[in-house]
Amino acid sequence: YLAFACLGFALASVTRTGRAANSAVVALLMPMMLLSGVLFPPELLSEGLRSLSVCLPLTPAVDLMRGLWLGTTSLFAPETAMVAGWLALGLAITRWLFTWD
Repeated sequence: YLAFACLGFALASVTRTGRAANSAVVALLMPMMLLSGVLFPPELLSEGLRSLSVCLPLTPAVDLMRGLWLGTTSLFAPETAMVAGWLALGLAITRWLFTWD
C-alpha cells in the first residue's frame, strides 16, 4: 500500500486542487484496475493489452497477492521486488516534486 500512497502523493504534488487530484487518480486507477487483473483475469485481454499491463504498478501487486492467497508463490517473489521498485520510484518523484506551500 505504501507504493501506491507514494505514487498518490507524487500525483497530488503536481495538481493544484484536491478536486483535480481526485480526478487524476480516478483517471489513472480505473484503466489500471481493468488491465491489471483486479476486476477480471488478465488472460481475457488481448496480447497487446496484456503486454501493456505488465508495465503498470498494480499488476505485480495483484499477482503477488493472488499467489500468496493461493499458496503458489512466496513473499520473496519477483513481484515483491517490482512493488518495492514502484515504492522507490514514488518516493523519488514525491521528494522531487513535493513542496510546502
